Amino acid sequence: MLKRILNLGMLTYLIFQINFILTNSVSLAALEQNIAISSPSDSFKPEDKNSVLKLAETYTQFQHDFGQDVPKDFNAISETLFLPIFKKIANGEELVSDRSKLLNQLKGVRDFAGKWTIESKEIIPSKDNTKCTLHYLLHSEKAGDFEVIAILRASKGKIGQIEEVYYKKK
Repeated sequence: MLKRILNLGMLTYLIFQINFILTNSVSLAALEQNIAISSPSDSFKPEDKNSVLKLAETYTQFQHDFGQDVPKDFNAISETLFLPIFKKIANGEELVSDRSKLLNQLKGVRDFAGKWTIESKEIIPSKDNTKCTLHYLLHSEKAGDFEVIAILRASKGKIGQIEEVYYKKK
């Protein structure tokens, strides 16, 4: 029981810290000088101010559909959703180093864990609209339930990196 409370406490603290870092990533010096922080090629156009949020929602649906083995063209979806040079890190371990390896990694997870569903809890975009924190539960048939915090980093309208921290719920 104490371990579960500590895990939940650490998760809450992690969510708070990630949200603080993402929403306060602009330096005071830059604000005082009123200069641009990110280059136009790395951030979204002002008229696309919800793009990182839409990417996060699309990624969540992509994971859910892949986990349920929904008959879709996941190759085409991954080409529109992820940059060719894409990195996925989970609990500090690099799982994928480019987009072409992502579907095989996810297939390996599905073979091991069985079908899964994604229950989205929170999606928090950063002020600069290039990062987003996702909090979700992954419910799998064979491996159980996992609580996940993911930081999605976007550039040029696509996801370039996802870094996840997760633990198995009891």
